[in-house]
Amino acid sequence: MNCHILINILFVCIALTTGAVFRGIYKDSDHPDKCVMKNIDLVLSPGEEARHPDNCIRLMCHENNLLIGHSCGSIGPPNGCVLGKALEPTAPYPACCKREFICNNIDD
Repeated sequence: MNCHILINILFVCIALTTGAVFRGIYKDSDHPDKCVMKNIDLVLSPGEEARHPDNCIRLMCHENNLLIGHSCGSIGPPNGCVLGKALEPTAPYPACCKREFICNNIDD
């Protein structure tokens, strides 16, 4: 049983240190020199960051309308386990990446 706990802790640590990164130009003529994501009504100035309102994603605005997003990436549960719900879905990134693992009760 202790082995399962250690494995779960290891995978949570890995999930918190590895994530997916995306970047793109998000501009709008109504807000020059800002990063604008119209689909979520978000306007950021360079140097500002915000959490996506619906997903565990940190959004950071840079010069020239460059928006960089960090998400949780892939989380692989240990053998015999499946991913459960998010443990802290409204927490700031990366704490919102933590997921529960649902494992069978068979000891190896």
